Amino acid sequence: MPFVQFRVHPSVGCARFGGSVEAYHLACEFPMFLQEQFPDLRFKPRPRTHPRSFFGTGVAADAAASAPGTLATFEIFNPPALGFANKFKDAAGDIFPQAARFRVFAYVYADDVSGHPVQVFEITPDLATIQWKVNIANKKSVIGAADPSPNTTNAPVELDTASAALECKRMRPVPGRPNLAYLMIERDEADKARVTNRLHVIGNEGEIQGTTALHGLWSNEWSDAAGDGSVEAVVAPVGGGAPLRQKAGGGAVADFKYLSYDTPADQPGSAATVTAMPGWVIVGCPDYAPDIGHFVSLWDTAFARASFGLDQGGVVAEQPGKHKQIINKSETEVYKRTDYYVHIHPQLCLFDDVKSVSGEAFGQPEHSFPSVKDRAHNKPPDEPTTVSDPSVTEKAAIAKGIDAGGPKIDAHTNWAQYADPNKFRGDPHKPIKEWLKIAIFNRLRKPQTLYLKSRNFLTVLPGTTVSTLENGMFPRKLGRRLDYDGGPDQGKVYNFPDYGYHEGDLLHFHGHPDFGHLCGGDVAPSAKPGLTPYEETVVPLMDDMYWPATAADMPLLRELAYTQIQYNHFQTWQAEPEPRFTAIYPLIATSDFHLAVAALPNANHEQYFDMMLRAESMFVPSLIDMACLGAMLGGSFLPGIEVGREAGVYTSWTLFHGATDFFPDVRFKKSNVAAPHTVGTLTKDLAVPWSEDFAACEEEFWPTSRPGIIADGAIRRRWLPDENDMQHVLHHVPDRIEYVKTYWRELGFIRRDGANQLVETEQKWRATPP
Repeated sequence: MPFVQFRVHPSVGCARFGGSVEAYHLACEFPMFLQEQFPDLRFKPRPRTHPRSFFGTGVAADAAASAPGTLATFEIFNPPALGFANKFKDAAGDIFPQAARFRVFAYVYADDVSGHPVQVFEITPDLATIQWKVNIANKKSVIGAADPSPNTTNAPVELDTASAALECKRMRPVPGRPNLAYLMIERDEADKARVTNRLHVIGNEGEIQGTTALHGLWSNEWSDAAGDGSVEAVVAPVGGGAPLRQKAGGGAVADFKYLSYDTPADQPGSAATVTAMPGWVIVGCPDYAPDIGHFVSLWDTAFARASFGLDQGGVVAEQPGKHKQIINKSETEVYKRTDYYVHIHPQLCLFDDVKSVSGEAFGQPEHSFPSVKDRAHNKPPDEPTTVSDPSVTEKAAIAKGIDAGGPKIDAHTNWAQYADPNKFRGDPHKPIKEWLKIAIFNRLRKPQTLYLKSRNFLTVLPGTTVSTLENGMFPRKLGRRLDYDGGPDQGKVYNFPDYGYHEGDLLHFHGHPDFGHLCGGDVAPSAKPGLTPYEETVVPLMDDMYWPATAADMPLLRELAYTQIQYNHFQTWQAEPEPRFTAIYPLIATSDFHLAVAALPNANHEQYFDMMLRAESMFVPSLIDMACLGAMLGGSFLPGIEVGREAGVYTSWTLFHGATDFFPDVRFKKSNVAAPHTVGTLTKDLAVPWSEDFAACEEEFWPTSRPGIIADGAIRRRWLPDENDMQHVLHHVPDRIEYVKTYWRELGFIRRDGANQLVETEQKWRATPP
């Protein structure tokens, strides 16, 4: 007897700000591991007509919550903007907003106890109509120092695909406050009079409101346009459900059941409507480095924190109506197998790519640019000088391995060797290049030093001005919106810990005294002379680390480490061949898919994804989730880029069995109680306004989301303008208030060129473009 469950994907999508009224583009739906193997799958924005034009102009139009479009004159793809295909800005230099595209998939199970479906397919209009319900809130803005005034409503915005009318709805819960999103049902490219059932949640204009002096990360009397919330879907099968039953394998109505979300009992095959497992959407700042992955993405953090909750025993509650929920730790083991191309290769590529966006990784940190700091990662990884005596050569190689941290990894070129289980696993007493896999693994920061360690957080509590130490665990408490809706920390303000910058090399602070032989000798690299009194106070509190491979390749990063799951992937990769090492990638990128991509070079991103949907539908829901969650940062939450510390709370996430036994379905759903999250939870702890923090923070926090010192050929230059630099755009030197409202619109995007080099494009603030 078939059982069908509907799920919204992505599980968590991301829309992004953009000031262009001409067009918007969809988010990338290919995860980074596929982009690294298929250059044609690199994201190329394709400008679609922005439905904001439906609203017209004037006071009444500006206040409208919805507006119809004119189908006869509507073009799906904006003709003028098409001249800016594969760009992130329009002709006027305004950023195209990004839309998160949501779909509903049917999971068909052979019975009601199976963990994995036998079939997965997208719900198209010939199978069912979908009623979409979206609610987004901004709960971090404060108007009035003692009076929280969130931009939120209890009423979701609804769009139903049963109507083919061309319409856009605008999410602005509180009049006079920033828009949060635009919503529209996707039109069929072959016939624009028809819809596809897919929902576009389009990012807003990025409006920032405020006129008072800024005060650190959280300023009263300011508000911005960040937000997050739920994406729900109610599926109504057409034709009495007959087309859907046929697609699912046939059978009579009596032999067909639905698994409706939040309804414990199976629903009959004659059900008129069925509730899908809901998704979530985040509205955040532009992704200025879309061709670079993250050391720890939101996918990594969400999966790891949900798994950590299962490890605690008794924390995760079985919730009736949450069909296919994972409630036992043992059920997750199948999802933790390792594949080089999926789990390791993108990270090794990032070891090299980060040097194009981070002065910290290159030895010229942003805060002191252009001076060079005496840190181990800025020492060039020279090969030893060849001499006649082989024994001297080996000693020289070992010395160089200690001094420089080893050879460059260069995974973009050497990927086949790193995929070979027999390579780079030699004798640790030989030159480091012979045992590079072992060296990389043993230089990773141990996850328990961040995620399991009780630490002293430097904090200023409400009503005080003196710093105090407060014991706590990951994620660090930071901000003023913790427990905003009731709880022990309601009303408290947790300020940012300022530890200052240290001199000296990273091995001084973060060497491995128990693994000295892994550095090519019997002891750890020698430290500099004793610590200064200041360092003796600061070093025990520091979250800085040397990270994560050779000292020559990597930057300092604050309060960030690979999750335990990521760490275990590296452990598997460098160890003897073991059962955890599994060939997952060939099942996704099949030979047929390789041939299909090769036969259609330089096609648009959406064409390639449709090819994947037709070829490997069982993997597609997971690929969408990994692409969307993988494009958002999973730390550090100081206070964060797209999301704040709530993403690091392990009870924030729930695992469900995925479409295959290789990837779980990770949902922003409380794991310890049945109640859903309140909208606005993921963004409530971010800075107010977000752009003040984005400018003030430096590259040791978010190097892959917030570039610092970028490479322009052999030249290094600052990516972010200061107030004086904005003269070229504004024709005057702005004050800080004007600066935080405008600078982010002028920043360049870091893209790959034809030679696979990362270069800055589309920036507007320099008088002389690079």
